[in-house]
Amino acid sequence: MSVEKSNSPLKSEEIDKVVKDVVEGMISEKAEYVHSQIQLWCNQIVESCTKKFLELSDAPVKYITSCVILQNKGIGVHAASACHWDAQSDVSTTVKHEVPEMICIVTVYSIGI
Repeated sequence: MSVEKSNSPLKSEEIDKVVKDVVEGMISEKAEYVHSQIQLWCNQIVESCTKKFLELSDAPVKYITSCVILQNKGIGVHAASACHWDAQSDVSTTVKHEVPEMICIVTVYSIGI
Protein backbone atom coordinates (compact mmCIF):
# COMPACT_ATOMS: atom_id res chain seq x y z
CA MET A 1 0.00 0.00 0.00
CA SER A 2 1.60 3.26 -1.09
CA VAL A 3 1.23 6.54 0.72
CA GLU A 4 0.37 9.60 -1.33
CA LYS A 5 2.98 12.35 -1.18
CA SER A 6 2.05 15.64 0.37
CA ASN A 7 3.10 19.04 -0.97
CA SER A 8 3.21 20.38 2.58
CA PRO A 9 6.26 20.19 4.83
CA LEU A 10 6.13 17.41 7.40
CA LYS A 11 5.02 18.46 10.88
CA SER A 12 7.15 17.60 13.90
CA GLU A 13 4.66 14.87 14.92
CA GLU A 14 5.02 13.22 11.50
CA ILE A 15 8.80 13.41 11.68
CA ASP A 16 8.73 11.94 15.20
CA LYS A 17 6.62 9.00 14.02
CA VAL A 18 8.99 8.24 11.14
CA VAL A 19 12.02 8.39 13.44
CA LYS A 20 10.37 6.22 16.11
CA ASP A 21 9.33 3.62 13.53
CA VAL A 22 12.82 3.47 12.01
CA VAL A 23 14.70 3.37 15.32
CA GLU A 24 12.37 0.84 16.97
CA GLY A 25 12.67 -1.33 13.86
CA MET A 26 16.46 -1.35 14.16
CA ILE A 27 17.03 -1.25 17.93
CA SER A 28 14.76 -3.67 19.76
CA GLU A 29 14.46 -4.11 23.52
CA LYS A 30 16.81 -7.09 23.23
CA ALA A 31 19.43 -5.33 21.10
CA GLU A 32 22.97 -5.61 22.39
CA TYR A 33 25.48 -2.78 22.25
CA VAL A 34 28.17 -3.82 19.78
CA HIS A 35 30.70 -1.01 19.43
CA SER A 36 31.84 -2.11 15.96
CA GLN A 37 28.26 -1.86 14.65
CA ILE A 38 27.30 1.56 16.02
CA GLN A 39 28.55 3.65 13.08
CA LEU A 40 26.67 1.38 10.67
CA TRP A 41 23.48 1.61 12.74
CA CYS A 42 23.73 5.42 12.93
CA ASN A 43 24.22 5.65 9.16
CA GLN A 44 21.31 3.29 8.48
CA ILE A 45 19.01 5.23 10.82
CA VAL A 46 19.72 8.65 9.28
CA GLU A 47 19.55 7.31 5.72
CA SER A 48 16.29 5.42 6.36
CA CYS A 49 14.67 8.41 8.06
CA THR A 50 15.68 10.83 5.31
CA LYS A 51 14.48 8.45 2.60
CA LYS A 52 11.10 8.11 4.34
CA PHE A 53 10.76 11.90 4.72
CA LEU A 54 11.29 12.29 0.97
CA GLU A 55 8.73 9.56 0.26
CA LEU A 56 6.11 11.37 2.37
CA SER A 57 6.53 14.96 1.18
CA ASP A 58 7.50 16.86 -1.97
CA ALA A 59 7.70 20.14 -0.06
CA PRO A 60 10.76 22.28 -0.81
CA VAL A 61 12.71 21.51 2.36
CA LYS A 62 16.13 20.24 3.32
CA TYR A 63 16.46 17.61 6.03
CA ILE A 64 19.38 17.47 8.41
CA THR A 65 19.32 14.29 10.47
CA SER A 66 21.79 13.29 13.16
CA CYS A 67 21.97 10.15 15.27
CA VAL A 68 23.91 9.38 18.43
CA ILE A 69 23.96 5.92 20.01
CA LEU A 70 25.41 5.54 23.50
CA GLN A 71 25.98 2.48 25.61
CA ASN A 72 23.45 2.59 28.46
CA LYS A 73 25.73 2.50 31.49
CA GLY A 74 23.92 5.01 33.68
CA ILE A 75 25.94 7.96 32.46
CA GLY A 76 24.26 11.25 31.72
CA VAL A 77 24.20 13.03 28.41
CA HIS A 78 23.21 16.62 27.83
CA ALA A 79 22.99 18.38 24.50
CA ALA A 80 21.66 21.64 23.13
CA SER A 81 21.33 23.31 19.77
CA ALA A 82 20.17 26.68 18.57
CA CYS A 83 19.45 28.28 15.24
CA HIS A 84 17.79 31.30 13.70
CA TRP A 85 15.00 30.40 11.31
CA ASP A 86 11.47 30.91 10.07
CA ALA A 87 9.08 29.23 12.50
CA GLN A 88 6.46 29.08 9.72
CA SER A 89 8.49 26.79 7.46
CA ASP A 90 11.20 25.22 9.63
CA VAL A 91 10.93 22.43 12.20
CA SER A 92 13.26 20.67 14.60
CA THR A 93 12.57 17.65 16.74
CA THR A 94 14.52 15.19 18.85
CA VAL A 95 13.54 11.60 19.56
CA LYS A 96 15.13 9.51 22.32
CA HIS A 97 14.85 5.71 22.24
CA GLU A 98 16.18 3.85 25.26
CA VAL A 99 16.60 0.10 25.67
CA PRO A 100 18.52 -1.74 28.41
CA GLU A 101 21.81 -1.85 26.44
CA MET A 102 21.79 1.53 24.69
CA ILE A 103 20.30 4.97 24.16
CA CYS A 104 19.64 6.36 20.68
CA ILE A 105 19.04 10.07 20.16
CA VAL A 106 17.96 11.31 16.73
CA THR A 107 17.63 15.01 15.91
CA VAL A 108 15.99 16.20 12.71
CA TYR A 109 15.90 19.70 11.24
CA SER A 110 13.50 20.39 8.38
CA ILE A 111 14.48 23.67 6.74
CA GLY A 112 12.26 25.35 4.15
CA ILE A 113 14.00 26.49 0.96
